[in-house]
Formats: sequence, structure tokens, C-alpha cells
Amino acid sequence: MDYLGGVDRARATQTSSDTPEQTVLLVDRASRLDESLAALQREDWEVVGASTVTEARQVLRTESVAGIVSELALSGGTGLELLEVVRETSDLPFVLWTDAGDETVAGEAIAAGVTHYVPRREGAALVVERLRDALSTGGTRGHGQLLDDALNRVTDAFYVLDDEWRFTFLNERTEELLDTSEGELLGVNVWEAFPRAMQRSYREYFERAMASQEPVVFEEYSETAGSWLELHVYPSESGLSVTFQDITDRKERERQLEQYETIVETVDDGIYAVNENDEFVLVNDAFCEMVGWDHEDLLGEHPAAIHEEVPSRDAWLVDQVAAGELESATVEATLRAKDGSVFPVEGRVRPYPLETGTGRCGVVRDISERKEHERELRAARERYQTLVQGAPDPIFVADADSGEIVETNSAAGSLRRESREEIRGLRFTDLHPEGRPTGIESCSSACAGKAVRCPSSTTARPSTSSRRRANGFRSR
Repeated sequence: MDYLGGVDRARATQTSSDTPEQTVLLVDRASRLDESLAALQREDWEVVGASTVTEARQVLRTESVAGIVSELALSGGTGLELLEVVRETSDLPFVLWTDAGDETVAGEAIAAGVTHYVPRREGAALVVERLRDALSTGGTRGHGQLLDDALNRVTDAFYVLDDEWRFTFLNERTEELLDTSEGELLGVNVWEAFPRAMQRSYREYFERAMASQEPVVFEEYSETAGSWLELHVYPSESGLSVTFQDITDRKERERQLEQYETIVETVDDGIYAVNENDEFVLVNDAFCEMVGWDHEDLLGEHPAAIHEEVPSRDAWLVDQVAAGELESATVEATLRAKDGSVFPVEGRVRPYPLETGTGRCGVVRDISERKEHERELRAARERYQTLVQGAPDPIFVADADSGEIVETNSAAGSLRRESREEIRGLRFTDLHPEGRPTGIESCSSACAGKAVRCPSSTTARPSTSSRRRANGFRSR
């Protein structure tokens, strides 16, 4: 190799009697330039290399180049930019050999005047074949043959219109989607072939692309194809190159997503979803209102930003759901709002499938009122226990349905000369001597919701009777 003006030039070893008549410029990334040079060297041409658009332009100014092979992604520019520069002054054969391309890139390349488009995965041998064919014809090829070579291998539908809107090429995928054949459409005006398209937006976009010479992308429903299509239109002075694909499935997913979002936003409870990195990817209005933050503030944030406290057991349950060990879990936590206030919530958590992994989603409800009610009940219960246990008179609490004693105080135990544990489970009939139903009837009245007061006798151990006044009331 030798170096001239910063340009890396690799030349095949040749004798003076075997000097090639043609020079090919290879433009590729510096990291693999040597490898690519070796793959393209042949006896019938000399290959010189450049790793940037600037170096390539320098070679074109100083060398007589018969053809160009270029990568798409280059330092200081792209292969398409280099192609545009070349086409300003020359019809040199230009092969785009890239591993960064797709149908869209192919369409842009064809519109810019590329001779061949070869995905890198198809190997150097195909590049050599295409290049040798182009050099043998002096770089002049029919548009139909050029597209046959470059675009019958792409998976998207593709067709070409000339400057009078006539079909000059369509690939097999186009024939399939439009239920037609190349023979039926070649030379036919697109508006005559598909008159209904004139009533839609196709003509507007096509004419805009031709007038501005700028690519246009749009979506439209095709009655001919019976599906939604996404079209990429690439203009040139000689016509349009159009690539399109069926996006019906995507439109259906978008419709379902819109329905889902409508449902989510009509639910009063907060709804959220986080990805596998524990970042919010969805929050509804109710959730935002609950914590006082906007959607934009929460999306991408970690839930810890609004968590004041998560009990260890609840945190473990959430981890089990995220790991796929549990289908769902009900957990509680304390959240912190934007204004600094804290409040308890209850949430139902489930796994949330994503393209890149599994996150989790949940429905969250503010349970402040419930927690306050529970605190009031506990306080009332404590007051009741204090009243019962501190009362000087015996107190028996019975189940309204079974009549079994479920609670008593110390005074009752002293009266019966039994422990409170021994009294629990007895019935009122066990407390009264035979032939004294008054107490039982009074207790029955109390259980029915009537407040009563009556004299009553209670059987004490071992066989004595004690006379007491009984106060009966229904406990709820």
C-alpha cells in the first residue's frame, strides 16, 4: 500500500505487462477497508480505497475512475451524498454495498441514480458480478434492468413511474398486493389504471414530490389492495420511485391501543405500567391527579420517585410478580405527592409484556378513607374493651345467633368462680338455674334489638345462686 494526499490506496500486485485498464474506487469504513479491498481485487481492474466522503472526492479529482463501490454509513457523510455529488457530473457505475440499508434506503438510492443496490449479506461475489456487468456496458443500463437487479430482492412493494405518470417497473410484491401483473401495467398511466386513487390523496402527494423534488411519506387505505399502505415516494427529474408496505396490522394495533387508552382514561382509579428497567411507560390521568405530577414528569421515572414507604412483604410480592412467579398480587404502599403530602394506597399488580422484556402494571386506589375508618374502629374497640373490663358488674357478651358467650369481664369470672376462658363458649341457659327463664328471655329481647333491664339469677359454682340485675343490649 502507498499513501498519497491522505488517501489509502490498495493496488493489486501486477507486472508492467499486466496493468489493468480500469480503476475502481471503493469507499468503506476504515475499520474494514483493507478486508473489503482484498475481497474486490480482480485482474481486470485496480481498486483504490477511501474511508471518507472527502477522501473519495479527492480520488475522483486525481484519478480516472471507471466505477464506484460505496458503503452507506461513512465518516463525514453518507454513500448517498457521495452518489449525489457523482451524479451532478457523471453517469459512472455506482454500486451501493451496505449492511445498513433497507427498502427505504434502496428507494432513495434508486431515486438518486444508483446503478446497483447490493445488501452486504449477499457477499462480495455479487458486487463483483454487478460491477463487471456495469463496466462492460460503460455504465449505461436501462432503468427496468437496473430495478430488476436492485429491487426484485427487496421485501417491500416497489414501482416506478416516469414523468408522465406511466408505470415503467413494478416488482413481484407490488403485483401481489395490487392483484395485477407487470404486463398489465407497464406503460399505463397510474391515474387511468387506478381512477379511484385520483379521488384520494395519492395524486396530491405524488405531485408534491415531483414539484419539490423532496421525498414524501404518507399513509392511505387502498381499496384495490384492501389494506392500509404506508408509501415512501422518491422523486427524480425522470419520475417517481415508490416503495410501500401493508400496515393493516399496525393500524389495527393502533386502533386497539386508542380504545385501550380511552378505557384507561375513563377509569377513576390510577393505572400505571413500568418497563423491565422499572421506568414508568404509562400513567393515566387519575394516577397523575392522585400524585400531583404531569404525564411528562412521570414517564421515564423510577417508581421510587413517588414511593414514601413500601412494606417489605409487599415489595417482595411485587418482585415475585415481576419475576413471573406470581400472576398477580394485592399490595399496599404509601405514596408521596408532589406537594409533599403522603397517603396510603392499595394496588393490584400484574406482569406487563413488552417487546424488550416483561414489566408490570397495576391499578392503584387511594385508601385514606378506609384506613381512617379502620383507625376509628380500632379506637372504638379499645374504648369498648376498657369499659367492659373496668365495669364492677358482671358482663356477659353472647353471639346473637348461637347464644354462646364470646366475651366476659373479670367481675363475671369472680361471680361464676371460673376463669374467663372457661366461661367463653357457654350458653345463657348454662348461667341460669332451671325454672328461671326471665334472664334468657331478656337476653333474647336484647339480641332482637330491644334494650332491657331485669332482675336475674346466675348459677355460680359449685351450686349457689347469686341475684343480680342484668342489663341487656345488642352489640353490633
